[in-house]
Amino acid sequence: MSKSLTSAESSLHLMVQTPTSLFVYWEITEEYLDLARSALQEVFTGIWLRLMREGESGHEVVESRYVSEHLTSGSLYFSSKRSYSTYFAELAVAYHGSFFTLLRSVSALLPPDGRVEEKLSNLITSPLIIPLALPFAYSPTNQQYTRGE
Repeated sequence: MSKSLTSAESSLHLMVQTPTSLFVYWEITEEYLDLARSALQEVFTGIWLRLMREGESGHEVVESRYVSEHLTSGSLYFSSKRSYSTYFAELAVAYHGSFFTLLRSVSALLPPDGRVEEKLSNLITSPLIIPLALPFAYSPTNQQYTRGE
């Protein structure tokens, strides 16, 4: 029995590289692209990789890069981004003057660039991204466990 390819094998990942840069990599199967083509009833001329920033009034596109339709896997860096901001990435196709999202990454919070004076509760964050306190921490120097409160 042969294994059929599904959208579960297509993925888009966004990772923090530095306080001002992100790394994204993706893999999208031909079968998933064919499924999207048949659903949209269009021929794609290419795929767009869009970097979005989450803000107070929703999300905004901060950078878009064109990716050839034939580049079904790849990676890119996004640099000079705002530290202490939350981003996510999308692979999308142009559709009726807008974009149709094929894949979306999870959100990534760029860390502060230097010492932080502002409390975390004053920032816009998703509760799934940053826990209020780590459940525990291990200090190899002190050789002890502590609660992260």
